Amino acid sequence: LKQIAALGLERYVEMPGMVRDKFIIKQYLSTADICIAPEPLSPLNVHSTFIKVGEYMAVGKPIVTFDLPETRITAQKAACYIPSGDTAGFGHAICRLLDDPDLRTVMGEFGRQRFLSCLSWEHQQENLLYAYNMALS
Repeated sequence: LKQIAALGLERYVEMPGMVRDKFIIKQYLSTADICIAPEPLSPLNVHSTFIKVGEYMAVGKPIVTFDLPETRITAQKAACYIPSGDTAGFGHAICRLLDDPDLRTVMGEFGRQRFLSCLSWEHQQENLLYAYNMALS
């Protein structure tokens, strides 16, 4: 928060902390032009995708993310992939998307359709229940 104030960005940046209410999450995401997933490569995200990537796709938002294996599998063409740790490249990708509303629309629509046709609960519940059954047996 201090850095936001030091840069004079209080009018543009809000840091709400953890938001658990689904309605409020949807409200926040619907106001965004793009969404970001700035997590660097780690042992956790080599094998899993953060839920926010799916939430971004569900509301049709393009994503800028570091190039993580599972995020690439999940988001596919809904994201711009930047080499992990390349913060300048990450910033450039954000600017490129902000300057290209047509690309944002194409990426967001791809993500939304991918979510609806493959990643939503009705498509994933069988896999999750199978995994639970395997773990419990």
